[in-house]
Amino acid sequence: MATASNSEHENAAFRFLPFTVDLFARRSLRMKRSELLPVRRASALTQEVVQALEVVISHGTLAFLCRAGGWRALSYAPVGASQPRQRVRLTHEQLWSELHLCFGDEAIDALIIAFNGVCQAGGQQLPNQKRGKRSKSYPTSRTMAFERNGDLLVHHIVWFKIRQAPFKVHTNYWSYLTRNPLTRIARLDLRSSSAQEVLERLLLPDINPLLPWLSAHLVRCWVRELETRWDSLERFDRLNTGMAELFEQLLHVAQQQERRDLLRPVVAFFREHFAREGLEQVWEQSFNRLARDLRIADRDAYRRTWARAMMAGWRLWEEYTEARSVHPVDREGADRVFMELIEEEPYELLGWRARAFTNQLNAVIS
Repeated sequence: MATASNSEHENAAFRFLPFTVDLFARRSLRMKRSELLPVRRASALTQEVVQALEVVISHGTLAFLCRAGGWRALSYAPVGASQPRQRVRLTHEQLWSELHLCFGDEAIDALIIAFNGVCQAGGQQLPNQKRGKRSKSYPTSRTMAFERNGDLLVHHIVWFKIRQAPFKVHTNYWSYLTRNPLTRIARLDLRSSSAQEVLERLLLPDINPLLPWLSAHLVRCWVRELETRWDSLERFDRLNTGMAELFEQLLHVAQQQERRDLLRPVVAFFREHFAREGLEQVWEQSFNRLARDLRIADRDAYRRTWARAMMAGWRLWEEYTEARSVHPVDREGADRVFMELIEEEPYELLGWRARAFTNQLNAVIS
């Protein structure tokens, strides 16, 4: 087994550890220039550094979750409950104890890889390797299972901070950081995994209770991603396809498992997406400029995918009318929460706008 040098220990203690504190803080990341750390070499981190990392990771994850929406007092429906819990914050003692976040090697891997990526972006060169051997400073190519909920969250937080940074990291680091079910949903990236596969991990009991408080964070990510959809037709279609598949799968799961409360982020998204009158006309003009050189058949194919995503806005209203038809005494806790979400602000007009825009994209006369 390779042993670490004193310089590696100093690098981990005086450069890598402060970097992890900055990563979990609110401030933006800055480029660094420091020796890269090897991935999955236990001797590179001293026991003191590992103990300090445990504190940084646990406290930093909680801080991120609170900033992402955990401070909000929300109605929350535990699975199978007939009555929702009212005005609960993520830091509520009972809820937080039920989550029991666990962290392992994958969380530390993500932090080391982020450190290496930032240092390489700052001009640090990769250490010399024997010909034919993969650099130990690069991400591992093995499949990540994210069996621990804390590992999944830390990996996503690292991606989020790198996404916000005013510089770009090498493609190898970026592709590693986007292999996360929560990150795939935040990026509307469902090219290599189906929406069903991605959602399955997030609906497990160790992460599912977090979803109500992550909704605002996901909506902000979606809005930011959609700001770039006019950059190219390929990106426009990828984002619309991801949005359509995700929303359709969420609606399917909500019906199948009687969990309409899972639609919280979709409701919040359409409120944000249709925030102003006349946006549909602006979108149409932007699309016409982007697709001006396409054949009519190709343009229609792009529009149909776009329409699938927008149709979810109308289907939310249909779900609400169906839930409202049930006698209040017989309503499940999840339906009560969903109805509260729809009734917080008038939604009916948004639903009809989404339907009208869907028909416009499909060239349906209504």
